[in-house]
Amino acid sequence: MSKWLHLICEDCWHKVRGTMLPTRPTKFPLCPCCYCGKPTHSGIITRDDPELVPCKAKGKVHDE
Repeated sequence: MSKWLHLICEDCWHKVRGTMLPTRPTKFPLCPCCYCGKPTHSGIITRDDPELVPCKAKGKVHDE
């Protein structure tokens, strides 16, 4: 996945985006949320600067 695309869990999505409904293009295998690190199957992907996200665009979801 692109360094600018990040997997986000539902809890983090609601913290960042409020009540806006997420688009779920696909289900992911269990992977850590790029924002909090908790395992998630959410399938929610968001675009964000890799320098501003805790994962820094590193890890399982970015290696695939």
